[in-house]
Amino acid sequence: MRRANTCLLMTLLCVQIGCGTGTGSGGKNPPPPPVTVDLSAASPDVRLGSTDQVTATVTGSSNQNVSWFVNAIAGGNAAVGTISASGVYSAPGAMPAAGTVTIKAVSAADPSATATTTLTLWNASPTLGSVSPQSFAAGAFTLTMNGRNFVNGAQVLFEGAALSTTFISATKLTATGSASAAGTFSVTVQNPDPGASTSNQVNVQVTSSAPPPPPSACSGMTPGQGGSLNGFLPFPADNLWNKDISSAPVDPNSEALINFIGASVTIHPDFGSGLYQGSSIGIPYIVVDSTQ
Repeated sequence: MRRANTCLLMTLLCVQIGCGTGTGSGGKNPPPPPVTVDLSAASPDVRLGSTDQVTATVTGSSNQNVSWFVNAIAGGNAAVGTISASGVYSAPGAMPAAGTVTIKAVSAADPSATATTTLTLWNASPTLGSVSPQSFAAGAFTLTMNGRNFVNGAQVLFEGAALSTTFISATKLTATGSASAAGTFSVTVQNPDPGASTSNQVNVQVTSSAPPPPPSACSGMTPGQGGSLNGFLPFPADNLWNKDISSAPVDPNSEALINFIGASVTIHPDFGSGLYQGSSIGIPYIVVDSTQ
C-alpha cells in the first residue's frame, strides 16, 4: 500500500511539471521586428532652383527620426542641392554633371536601416522680361532678350519658329532672323532638355518698311510757335517720347480717369494742334533759333 502511494505521488509531480508554460525557445522572449526605412518623393523630377518633399517612413520602431544625405553628403551642399531635417530637398541653381541626385535616409533607431531614392534634375523654366527692339522694319533683324533662367542651348522662337540664337548669360540672349511681312509677332524662349520648357511670350511689331532716316541736324527747322521740324527728331530713339507703350501695364486709376474725361472723348498728344478759345491745345511748342 505504501509503495502504491509513492508511485502515485511521482505521477502527479510529473504531470504538474509537464503542464507548465514556456515563453519560446529556451524560455526567452521573441526578437523584436527589424527596423526598416522607406522613402517616397512628391515628384521624381525637380527643376533647378525648385524644391521637392521627400518623406521617410520608419517601421519597427516608434522613433521616426532619420538623418538625410544628398549624394552621400550629410545635408547636401550648394553643388548637389540641400535637404532639410523635414526632408525638403532644394535643387541647386546649376546642373550637376550627373543630372541626378541620390537622397539617402538613415534611421536614428538603427543606423543599419537605410533607404535611398534618385531624383532627376530638370532645367529651370525661362522667364522672358523684355525684347529689344520692340518695333522694327520687315527684313533681317537682330533681337536682344532679357529675362532669367536662360541656359546654354536655349532657343528663341519667333512666332513659334526657331531663330539663330546666341547664349550670352542666364539673363540675356541674342537672336537673328528675318520677317517677310508686317504685323504683330510673339517671341518666346525655350530651354532645352532635360525638362524642356517655354517662357511667357512678348510681342514685337514689324512694320512694312523702314522709315526714312531723320535729318542729322536741326538746321532745317522753322523758328516760331508750332514751327516745322522738317523731319528732325528732337528726341533720341530711346527717349520716353518714342517708347512703344502698347504693351505697358494699365494705370490703376485708368477707369476713373476715363469716366472723368468721358468714354466717348478721344485724346492723343498733338504737338501744336491749333487754338481753342484763344489758347493753344494739344502740346504747344516753339522752335527758337541760335540767338535764343
